[in-house]
Amino acid sequence: MRRGKLHSQSGTSLIELIVGTAIAVIVLGAVVGIQSAAYRMSRTGEARFAIQAEASLAMDRIVQDVRRSLDADAEGSMLTLELETEAGDVTCVSYWLDDQTGALMRQEEEGDARTLARGVVLLEFAAQPDGAVAITIQAQLANDQRHELTTLARPWGLR
Repeated sequence: MRRGKLHSQSGTSLIELIVGTAIAVIVLGAVVGIQSAAYRMSRTGEARFAIQAEASLAMDRIVQDVRRSLDADAEGSMLTLELETEAGDVTCVSYWLDDQTGALMRQEEEGDARTLARGVVLLEFAAQPDGAVAITIQAQLANDQRHELTTLARPWGLR
């Protein structure tokens, strides 16, 4: 008796399917991990930029007010300025650091206090002998890093 040829069967075995699936899962996991890390880095960068931008804008506002002021009283983390309004009246503007919230605050004489920047860990005003005001702002960034801005501004009344 003659036996017929066995026909080879084409297709994939169960072992091949398991190995292929395992490789696909590993590759997919790596892609998701890389994408997740990139997203976290992006969010950290955005937060860092926002804190730096707020601190810079706050510094610009303080310098603008100091330059417009008739007189400046600077002591520690408190600054009080006398500004002339468009009507010719004199009004006071104060800046200070809210230690509990880390907010740099600004308040006009008869207005509500407004937050200019968050994440501030140091706000320092120092009156100079020539009447100028040295201003330092430090904001807390991620990983114990700080963003520091320092400048010197002179009130208009002293020029």
